[in-house]
Amino acid sequence: MGLLYSVVTYMFGDYDMLRDVAEKDEYGEYICVTDNPSLTSETWTVVVDDYLRSSDLTPLEKTMYAKTGVMDYVHSDVVISVDASVQVLSSLSDIVNDFINVGCDMRLALHYKRDNIVDEIDEWISTKRVDASCKADFLERAAKVGFDFNTKGLIEATVAMFRNNKSTRDFFNKCRFEFFEYAKTRRPMQGWMTYLLEHYYSDKLKLEFYGGRAILYSKWFQLHYHDQKKIPPFDDVKDKKYYFNGVEVDTIPVDVKKNDVVIFVGAHRNFDNTLTNEVYKVLCPNDTCSGMTNVIKCELPYVLKDWFYSEMYMLTYAARNIELPRYVGFCHYRKHFKFENEIPDFDEVFTKYDVCTAKPVTLPVGIREQYGKCHNVEDLDMVGEIIGWKYKEYKKSFDMAMKSKKMFPYNMFVMKREDFLKYIDFMNGVLDEYIKMVGTEIDKRVNKNKKKYLKKQAPNNDIEYQKRIGGYLAERLTTVFILKNFKTAAGFQTILTEKIYPNEKITEKKD
Repeated sequence: MGLLYSVVTYMFGDYDMLRDVAEKDEYGEYICVTDNPSLTSETWTVVVDDYLRSSDLTPLEKTMYAKTGVMDYVHSDVVISVDASVQVLSSLSDIVNDFINVGCDMRLALHYKRDNIVDEIDEWISTKRVDASCKADFLERAAKVGFDFNTKGLIEATVAMFRNNKSTRDFFNKCRFEFFEYAKTRRPMQGWMTYLLEHYYSDKLKLEFYGGRAILYSKWFQLHYHDQKKIPPFDDVKDKKYYFNGVEVDTIPVDVKKNDVVIFVGAHRNFDNTLTNEVYKVLCPNDTCSGMTNVIKCELPYVLKDWFYSEMYMLTYAARNIELPRYVGFCHYRKHFKFENEIPDFDEVFTKYDVCTAKPVTLPVGIREQYGKCHNVEDLDMVGEIIGWKYKEYKKSFDMAMKSKKMFPYNMFVMKREDFLKYIDFMNGVLDEYIKMVGTEIDKRVNKNKKKYLKKQAPNNDIEYQKRIGGYLAERLTTVFILKNFKTAAGFQTILTEKIYPNEKITEKKD
């Protein structure tokens, strides 16, 4: 096992001292970013930032610059940022593994002294770290964007964990811009981190929040003030009460609950819905399920409507218009996961597997050859060309899938939210390019090439059925996506609840 995580601290000016790591971990790297070339340490790897060494920024501004550019100093996918006032006491592998398994982008502490940003500003003013204009600036900016700085849930930036990925890098780039744009009046980091996370990034980052003292005073960390260990008053009521967005929480993640999942059910007509568990939500294109209740109507501004995209039409609508929980799944109105209303503990499942799918089917031939027996294989070959130049990182998985007799069928799955959104972007990116290549007149394309599309066996002998090209391509691309992005998959059995075509057999349910 190689490097698992990076711990980064910052040393600018003489306002603090560098505290050695009490117990180092072979799976971690320990980096101190500084502008002082004479700084040495037995436990930290000292990194001198030449730009900060030659710049005229203040020590505080240098710290903010380094914190917002922390990804430039590390070599791992998980980063723990700690202030110089914090000593690392022991290996952090256990909390890092827990953080990885949860699947969030950032894990932050909530401030253990104050509940809201306004109280924090008043504290800054009282200690003369900023003047009163700071509060006026905060409130003025809040009014412009409709943000309430009396909001509860002030973030404590002393210890933070985050993934080294595009989402967090975008966030820190925004942090840097905000800080240097308003450095005179927006001095402390936790104020504008809270502001940005709540106002701009609440739907872009998967966040987890802990009470401040659960992190700052633990077996892993020790907070120091003026070279003395800080001992908290553990009988303080604030040890048990924390807030985020005005909601009281304890030291569990605020946006994670057991089986925080939605499984969308795709339908294109009224049906007898036996999926009664609250995790199921029926998606239906346009008004074709108007006789049913609790149905989410899907309508996208696409040139080609739902008949071309099939289930991808509904899933794209969900990705773009519905607030998604931690896990996102999909099944069909007549093809269910066999567990139906007995929902598995997906928190447990995702500690062992990267994705949940319909149990793979074994085809008599490879996926490409099987596609040619059912549809026009030229469409799938065009998709291969698109992947070859637009999604080169998927080319190896595409070639492997086309030869494989194993296929993940029906576009049925349960994924982590971030993986689902990545899946939607990939699918739409490929299908968009396909439409550019063949044009939007799919009716004419299929009718003109009937000999290539129509097959002997039902339902592939139906010309209207063959026009659902996007859905057929997406089903094969699902296998490509899974092969590329996941190492392990939990394959759940599926059942057919309703017969439409002569060669179908309804699954017999056994108790």
